[in-house]
Amino acid sequence: MKRALLLAAPLALAACASYLPGSGYPPPPPPPVVWGNATATIGFGGQAVLNGLRVRALTVIEDSRCPINARCVWAGRLILTVEIDQPGAGPARINLTLGQPQPVAGGTLTLVAAEPGKLAGAEGNPPASRFTFELTP
Repeated sequence: MKRALLLAAPLALAACASYLPGSGYPPPPPPPVVWGNATATIGFGGQAVLNGLRVRALTVIEDSRCPINARCVWAGRLILTVEIDQPGAGPARINLTLGQPQPVAGGTLTLVAAEPGKLAGAEGNPPASRFTFELTP
């Protein structure tokens, strides 16, 4: 039994190998589309559809948020460029600032959260890569 497990382990690990052009492995599947009535969380490359409004995170313009384990005089801000596709209007790019509502067709779109948060004293804080959007009428 142990021998069978020892032989199967390399095969299982090989199946998890990441795609490299010319490696013989198929490319990873596209990120899923997240559907939600009012709130959805996506990462780069993903898209959310909120009551017909399609939102896709493109790039972080500024991330000066206060670290979550520190006290700051100013909370800082995060500005994210997104592509929105409004029903009947076509795609457009807008900048969303964390916590500030932006009027769009069908309501108001707000970037309500960005993860991971920064940590004071941590070397090489990863940039925000998951974003939560809320659409309110």
